[in-house]
Amino acid sequence: MVLSRQFFLGAIGAAFVTAALGTQACETPETSAEDPRPVLSELASNVVVPGFAAFDAEAEVLRASLADAARSPTEPTVARARDAFFRARAAWKRTEGFRVGPADIDTWRASIDFWPASPDAIAKAIAMPGQHTKESVAALGANAKGFMAIEYVLFDSSTEHTSVLPALTTASDAVARRAYLVALGEALRADAARFHDLWRTEGKNLGKELAEGTGFFVSTKVPLRQDSCRLIRNGPGGFE
Repeated sequence: MVLSRQFFLGAIGAAFVTAALGTQACETPETSAEDPRPVLSELASNVVVPGFAAFDAEAEVLRASLADAARSPTEPTVARARDAFFRARAAWKRTEGFRVGPADIDTWRASIDFWPASPDAIAKAIAMPGQHTKESVAALGANAKGFMAIEYVLFDSSTEHTSVLPALTTASDAVARRAYLVALGEALRADAARFHDLWRTEGKNLGKELAEGTGFFVSTKVPLRQDSCRLIRNGPGGFE
């Protein structure tokens, strides 16, 4: 995987780098041959890992809230699920500030937050014979799973989302719809846990690989420290 300057615009915004590394990270000239590994290690441990940990935690809250709404679909349980949806998606969106590692693989990201969802694909998924599980959801196309599929089930186009509760309670496919909603939450939670495990020290520890240019990052050749400092000094306009 060869990292480009465009990578850094998504991977490390100036605020992230400054918060994680401090201004001393940029005190040496850009021509310095200083070892970039400490900078990358700090970036991973202080920015990337906490970001995916937060997403993992919020995804678990969403999973539990969706299960509660499916078990007892009422206005309060559905409202709590919607609130959990907003928090979990916000946590995921924050990780997009550092697109580095497996999260930068389009198919992996699409399983979590592909847009737009397909109403037809979702209807077919709900109507599929057999039991809805996180495994069956994982096998679906990106347009029938992840955040956007959850949004499609939890919300409608009206201000009060008046059609959602009947769809979950009295509609002919209400039982299947609730089971699908539960499976969507479980699949999303599994994806969040996978990303977190890839980065945390007790898991695959991709932060170590990033710092050392090994494993997933074996092809990393860019002078990381210098580009990070240029972004802090000049902003995105400092890149050609």
